[in-house]
Amino acid sequence: MRGRIGRKSMLVTTLVIMGVATCLIGLLPTYATVGVWAPVLLVTLRIVQGIAVGGEWGGGVLIVSEHAPSQRRGFYSAGSQAGVGLGFVLSAAAYALAQQVTTKESFLAWGWRIPFVIGILLTAVGLLIRLRIMETPAFQEKESEPKKSAPPLLDVIRTHPKSIRIRSSRCSTRAIRC
Repeated sequence: MRGRIGRKSMLVTTLVIMGVATCLIGLLPTYATVGVWAPVLLVTLRIVQGIAVGGEWGGGVLIVSEHAPSQRRGFYSAGSQAGVGLGFVLSAAAYALAQQVTTKESFLAWGWRIPFVIGILLTAVGLLIRLRIMETPAFQEKESEPKKSAPPLLDVIRTHPKSIRIRSSRCSTRAIRC
């Protein structure tokens, strides 16, 4: 049976999805170039970001709490939750900085794209950090346990197919075979 997918690999995956979607928002063609596809692509990328942030949020709390000492799990997990708010503040600051360094016309034309494209650099930094962290002790313990067989229903179908009887609505409730 295939090995379990760890917390670390899922966090790496969600980070890459988020970073690529964010960068692609900054590289989107304009409405004048592709018409209605521009807003369709934007909404699609925002949905992808939303899915990734869901994985990030839950996975981040899980990995922090599993690495934390048992008596401090709540405190450490709260730090992970505070990171979400910090992310909002930093993104607003990046947006404000892009407005300050460009004229109003330049900002509306291309300046708004700068924070989104620079996001790929933050993704690279985050990826380097995440690749260096260890898998959580709880996951390592689960991974070392013997693998379970396939789901029981699949085991029965594979090993005892003739023992399975299917009832149809034509059969009486007392009938063994129809």
